[in-house]
Amino acid sequence: MPAPKKVDLLPELLKDELDLRLKKAGFGDYRGLSEWLSEHGFEISKSALHDYGKTFKASVDKVRIASEQAAYLKKLFPDDDGAMTDAILRRYATELFNYS
Repeated sequence: MPAPKKVDLLPELLKDELDLRLKKAGFGDYRGLSEWLSEHGFEISKSALHDYGKTFKASVDKVRIASEQAAYLKKLFPDDDGAMTDAILRRYATELFNYS
């Protein structure tokens, strides 16, 4: 079994902040992010952050696409309280993320 990735070992709050910074930086500035993590006591190379960033960006893109499709479905199949659309979207999102 391979060793866990260093990014996955970050404390949850720091990893959440990393994700926010990745999005704000347009999934770039890996050197700056590596330096920022180093200031917090975590040595993670810019290459390792780039690998994580590619995977994270793919997940963000899937959520964006699913959201756009959800908005389209709501236009196509309106219902008064949105229950049917919400149920379809939950099912669709589950399938989307299980497939990846």
